[in-house]
Parts: sequence; C-alpha cells; structure tokens
Amino acid sequence: VTTLRAILAKGCEWHPHLLPVNPAARLTLPPHDDSEDGDARRILTEQQLRHLLDHGSPKLRVKTMLRAAAEGGLRRGEICGFRWPDVD
Repeated sequence: VTTLRAILAKGCEWHPHLLPVNPAARLTLPPHDDSEDGDARRILTEQQLRHLLDHGSPKLRVKTMLRAAAEGGLRRGEICGFRWPDVD
C-alpha cells in the first residue's frame, strides 16, 4: 500500500489533469496478526505441499511456479515478479 500510494502521488504531481486526487491516500491495511497461530496457518505442511504439487494445475507454467516457490521459499510477490533472466 505504501508503494502504491507513493506511485499514485507521483502521478498526481506529474499529471494533475489526469489524476487530481490520489485514490490510495486513505487506503489502510487490515491489522496484522502477530500471533504465532497467524503465521502457522499461512505455511503449508509437507503433506499439503506434496498434495498441491501432485494434484495442482496440470499446466507446466503453474507447476513450475509452485515448485520454484516451494523449493526456493519465495513469497507470492517474488514468484509473480520472477522472470527467466532471474534464473542463474
């Protein structure tokens, strides 16, 4: 939200006739759950991960993304921004 707010603020500054008001200025995120249970619910068990990899999408692209995310410990934003030149 902070990044989006900053990008749109620049848009308002550079092109006020196109974007007179920053639509993200008043956006807020829901409170973050700092409890241990909150994190535990977001991490797949080994069995859940195996099931996802074995029975997920039949598309090679999706399977590759899931496997790279699982084996590399990548987060959603990282895997969505991943490109072939990033592969070493």
